[in-house]
Amino acid sequence: MFSTHVAVRRCTAQNAFCESRVFPERPQRFQLKRTVGTKRYNHRISGRTITTVCSAAEKPPSYAPSSTELEALSRVTGVVVDSMLNELSGGSKPKAATVTPSFILGVLKSTYGQEQFKSAVAGAVAYDKCKAYEGDQRVNCQLDKAMVNVGSILAAKVEGRVSTEVDPRISNDTDAIVKRVESLQTLYTENKVPADKLLYAIPGTWEGIQAVKQLEAKGTQCHVVHVYSLVQAVAAAQAKASVIQVNVGRVDDWYKKHPGFIRDPTGPREDSGLVSDVDPGVCLMAKIYDHVKAANPASQVMATGIRTKKQALALAGIDYIVTSSQVVDTLAAAATLSGFNDGLHGGDSAQDIEVQLSVESAKAATLSLTESITQAIFVDELGYMGFDLLKAGVEGAASNIERCGPFFSGLAGGQE
Repeated sequence: MFSTHVAVRRCTAQNAFCESRVFPERPQRFQLKRTVGTKRYNHRISGRTITTVCSAAEKPPSYAPSSTELEALSRVTGVVVDSMLNELSGGSKPKAATVTPSFILGVLKSTYGQEQFKSAVAGAVAYDKCKAYEGDQRVNCQLDKAMVNVGSILAAKVEGRVSTEVDPRISNDTDAIVKRVESLQTLYTENKVPADKLLYAIPGTWEGIQAVKQLEAKGTQCHVVHVYSLVQAVAAAQAKASVIQVNVGRVDDWYKKHPGFIRDPTGPREDSGLVSDVDPGVCLMAKIYDHVKAANPASQVMATGIRTKKQALALAGIDYIVTSSQVVDTLAAAATLSGFNDGLHGGDSAQDIEVQLSVESAKAATLSLTESITQAIFVDELGYMGFDLLKAGVEGAASNIERCGPFFSGLAGGQE
């Protein structure tokens, strides 16, 4: 009985692994199993038959680079950093921007830097058309012009669109909202900013959503804000809103202040004596996403107030998230298994972040609110939290306008 010798060598020319075995002239015990992709060669040396089996090599390790959670998330969701000025000063190009009275107030209060924005505000104060008004009307005109001037600068610096806040004090007057947006459009046209770079942020009141319906029908892209309930989001989607924004962090805060409310009415029973691990903001956001994509797939859904990496990954697949630079840094520091394999199984690894939200999953979701939203349904379904947060959000935004007044009056006085 001959001993068997096995030699394995790498056949680089044929990109194959070759195995040679030495057998007796009439082998009895070795039966080489022929497999797909193999070739068998026989040759005789000194009375022995040497059989060489060459099979296709296993796929080489993936050449795809490794990926961080931020990179993986950015492939399925637009990640927007809420510290836009830091991004600009660092030379980055933000994905989008929002101009609000609060932003203008920050420019006015700043004692250093932001000279380009300060100049834009000063130009608004000197704007001749605003000088035709007196008192609050003049301040309102100057504030709108200041937001447009700053928005015009940002439109050239961001990848996407710039959203300009419409005066929240008129959030219950549909006609006034439409006229105010048309006035802002005129100012942007004077600054030669393309319409497709602009959005107009309108509060998600019933009247605000009716204004959105009129404006979107004319081709004006609207951004519905202060959305804290499913019925607001569905109504906005039915109005064809371009962007619908929900503040996840504020929803979470509300539930912390109201521990008696069930965090997930569709989930398992909660024991009031135990701390719930349900994230109500994420739950509401996921439900809103499914309903919006069913009502109007073209509407983009934006989650703001994202405070942790866990929340960001739980919403992977949503159109946009807005979060802090700290959360972004945490995501950037966490590696995934994307691009890695064991060297025996080729192709890129599928072990990346898990997509939680998609148009396909929305189609399969069970929807609880599908009828056409009327004002009666809107009021009935808004709920305690929706009413509470909508009221607080609009009042907070309105207070920022009031705080801008003295600054504009002081600037105007210095120019007279």
